[in-house]
Amino acid sequence: MEKIKNMNNLTDQQKGSLLAFIAVMFITPDSLFIRLSNVDTWGLVFYRGIIPFFTVLIVTSLRIFEL
Repeated sequence: MEKIKNMNNLTDQQKGSLLAFIAVMFITPDSLFIRLSNVDTWGLVFYRGIIPFFTVLIVTSLRIFEL
């Protein structure tokens, strides 16, 4: 819990840099999994688009209806 309190002391630039670093750490292994998978190009495009679509849809719906 102490580390969460320390996050409030970060500047906006530091928070943005931390967020960008975390995003890069999530994206980097993803490219490895894409190369290892034997999915055709259009199947890959579909799955790479449908998962973020549903994620944004659910988050937006939750925020709109304030659940």
